Amino acid sequence: EQFTPRVSLDFNATDDNLFYASYSRGYRSGGFNGRANSPSAVATSFEPETVDSFELGSKNTFANGDLIVNFAAFYAVYDDKQEDVVQATPPGSPNPQETVTLNAASAEIKGLEVDVSARLFTGFSLTASLGLLDASYDCFFIDLNLDGIQDPGEDASSRQLRRAPDVTFSVAANYETQVTDNSDIGFNLRLNTTSSYQTTIVAEPGNFGANDPRGLRPGIPDLSAAITYTLYTGDDSEIYVRAFGRNLTDERGISSA
Repeated sequence: EQFTPRVSLDFNATDDNLFYASYSRGYRSGGFNGRANSPSAVATSFEPETVDSFELGSKNTFANGDLIVNFAAFYAVYDDKQEDVVQATPPGSPNPQETVTLNAASAEIKGLEVDVSARLFTGFSLTASLGLLDASYDCFFIDLNLDGIQDPGEDASSRQLRRAPDVTFSVAANYETQVTDNSDIGFNLRLNTTSSYQTTIVAEPGNFGANDPRGLRPGIPDLSAAITYTLYTGDDSEIYVRAFGRNLTDERGISSA
């Protein structure tokens, strides 16, 4: 049970320029640890995770709709953040350690997003987007000795959040042209890339405050392309055939750890 309000304000400076501000609260429900290796961990539930999110943005159209530029800046605060924690089991347990979900952290995420769409000439358009992210823990307590007190060597707040790349970028080119009175063909070329990011929250061996480097996903570009032939068979109906390729440069890298 959570109260999750949302409030937003919009201001149309002109017919083509919109500014907005919003606040919202979201949550991830609590639960129990079905993966635990001790009765005490199974019997201990974890509470909901909440996030308060603030956003300022602008949506703008220029050149009679041929150019669209949108901006968004956001700030999010996580409380009671749920994290997977590897901890020792109580004495007498069948296994020496277990992975449990705990409300072990709080975090802040700040970011900026920009996306642009431009029609350069008939049938040809470019789209691009850029995202900048600054994500960090305010606190992250892992109770290694299970005494309920944050002792020296139990502060994991210097670790990096998982799946939070500093930079994301994409650019795409699209071209459509008529083949017959009732068919056309389209070409699409797209490049996506992100900076490196962590996929695991487990500590580096010998360095409690850092993520295990074996879980680091490097920045990998993803080049894709497609050709689509569309036949319009009647009012609001069509048939299309598409040939496409993804990861055309055959990049390899870790997905998760």
